Amino acid sequence: MIILLTKNLLARNSLALAIIASAVLMGAFSSLSYRQFLYLQSQNISQLSVFNEVIQPLSGLALLLQLVTLCIASSLLVPHMAAQGQKSILVNASISAGRRLLMFALPTLLASLLPLFYFMVIAVSYWLASDLDGWLLVSSSIGLVAASCFFCVVAVTISFLLRTPLMALLASIFTSALILLFDEWLRNLVAETSPFLEFFYHLRGGLISPFEVLKLALWLMLFIGLAFTAVSRYSNANDGAGKRYMMFAVCGITLLSIFVAIQRSDFFDASNSVTSRNSLNFRWDISQEKRDSLQQQWIEQIEQVNQPIKITAVIDDEENHDEIKRAVDILSQHHADIELSFSSRQKLSVNSEFAGEFVAISVGKQQQNIAYPFNQTAKHVLTKLIVQLTTRSGHWINFIEGHGEASPFGKTSRDLSSFYDTLKSLGWPVAVQNLSRQPVISSNTKLLVIAASEKRWLSSEVDSVMQYLHKGGNLLVLREQGDQLPAAIEDFTQVAKVKGTLIDWQGYQSGTPHPAILIIDQVLEHPVNTGIKSFLAFPWSTGLRLKLAQPDYSQQPILVTHKGVWNEYNSQAETLSFDAQQGELQQSFVSAFAISHRTNNQKMVVVGDASFISDAAVNNYSNRQFSLNLISYLSSESITEENQVYQDNAIRVNTFGHWLFSWFFAFLIPGILALVYFVIKLRFRKLI
Repeated sequence: MIILLTKNLLARNSLALAIIASAVLMGAFSSLSYRQFLYLQSQNISQLSVFNEVIQPLSGLALLLQLVTLCIASSLLVPHMAAQGQKSILVNASISAGRRLLMFALPTLLASLLPLFYFMVIAVSYWLASDLDGWLLVSSSIGLVAASCFFCVVAVTISFLLRTPLMALLASIFTSALILLFDEWLRNLVAETSPFLEFFYHLRGGLISPFEVLKLALWLMLFIGLAFTAVSRYSNANDGAGKRYMMFAVCGITLLSIFVAIQRSDFFDASNSVTSRNSLNFRWDISQEKRDSLQQQWIEQIEQVNQPIKITAVIDDEENHDEIKRAVDILSQHHADIELSFSSRQKLSVNSEFAGEFVAISVGKQQQNIAYPFNQTAKHVLTKLIVQLTTRSGHWINFIEGHGEASPFGKTSRDLSSFYDTLKSLGWPVAVQNLSRQPVISSNTKLLVIAASEKRWLSSEVDSVMQYLHKGGNLLVLREQGDQLPAAIEDFTQVAKVKGTLIDWQGYQSGTPHPAILIIDQVLEHPVNTGIKSFLAFPWSTGLRLKLAQPDYSQQPILVTHKGVWNEYNSQAETLSFDAQQGELQQSFVSAFAISHRTNNQKMVVVGDASFISDAAVNNYSNRQFSLNLISYLSSESITEENQVYQDNAIRVNTFGHWLFSWFFAFLIPGILALVYFVIKLRFRKLI
């Protein structure tokens, strides 16, 4: 009987057309995603992933198409038989309610899995053409099968309650949409009670949670109990059977309530047993990159945080909220007291230090802001910042003084008091050190800053800094044309000045008060430049050049000027003009270099300007954000992450592969399905 019903169902015009339409939509979506991915691939977008950009949204489309196919298939069985006057066959059949339900649920389920089959065909093709994690395809497919099983019970239940196919179809679609909306509401309110979506999103990311499997089973008990009741009523069974099935449904929702109450109880918080909580919320990450879980060294550091963590994401686009939610969900497995909230730029003060979107993290009284979007995974960024905040009180930012350097405690326009106030508000301990009086740089110095020395150093002072650098200390050097940076320090960084002051005549014509104010509009791909979406203003700056490449260090330019800039030898002259005969150069100059050790994580940055961070200029354009990025990059804790390198960041295709992803799935396969359908229909009519 089940085989006969399945054959009859697949022969229905509306279901066949729905399957063809599903193939067209999935193929067209895949083609558009492929072309978009090639564009992003050519732009060298960081964190580019085939799974994130193509497979994940395609699985969401497959889920919706499965639900529509389910609703159509269920409306073509029982309601169709009732409309044809064949209800007595079901009513008088001497079979149990369970078998009767299974008899109609299986054909419906099989029909709904056809979009999943096409999804797998497309996904496997991408897997063959890229370094896609195959386990994510498996877990995503399991999630789609679970979706069909879950909503199949709902659709079949409605089909037993309504008599006409059209009403059953509309009611099934409306109810499924209502359940999804209710599910999303529960995810935001009490995630532990989410019927399906929480389970699906985690499974699609490679996470398998025993509790979520149990939760889905209990919700299924509720819907199966309702389905049995509907079948019993349809078959004119006695009321006692219906009551038993309702008790089955009530039992499922009661057990779910008990398990959720246990999970959300304060027992674990009172006992401060993170291990106990983790055992209840255990999730098995089957993905190769462990994308939705933490490494053990991270877990240990997060579990040691004994203060509440508050995360505020100032992100306008709600589509980007899920990335933050997933990261916080991972962290909450190892720290019970995490609060997440969202805001928008319109609700903030106009004096906010960030010009764009950002995420603010506070651990106790320590607070840190970071620009969004991130240049690494949200999980990595948030974890690193939390660990950094918990250790910040013992890590100092130390400014060298005694040689006429710009000072964080000075009051002139050249000094850095405004920047110091920002660092202090973020919880950074800041100190100044005169090496002639205090020759030893403390071991708790996280970052040493040399802001344009105007006088010569003593040899003992140079020795103190060199000892600090040889031990792997981090360094920020802000240079100016006439500064007196010791040669030993310059040789250690291997970054030297270019003679002359950089002149930006193009910027002057565009409205800057002086041509020696350099407008930088080209930032290279580097963590320091995260979130820099506006210009940088560098007054009286100098160009930089690399003296010698060092095998143990990676030396990377991070800021460059436009090609119309020249290095003026006499910047104090009343009239400025480019003079090639004096040796001046008009070209693109490097304004900042980042130097990092390949093994011990030592970081250094040399910037060809100290005035951009001064009280007179720090509030111009994105200067403050860039300066904060420098501190964040140079002072960040070193946490090794195995999955920082994305393996599936490229699609390798030849001419055939390009044709396959562009046209085969979008047009040829749906066309073949449509042709087969019409040929079968034509032959059937001839036989009649």
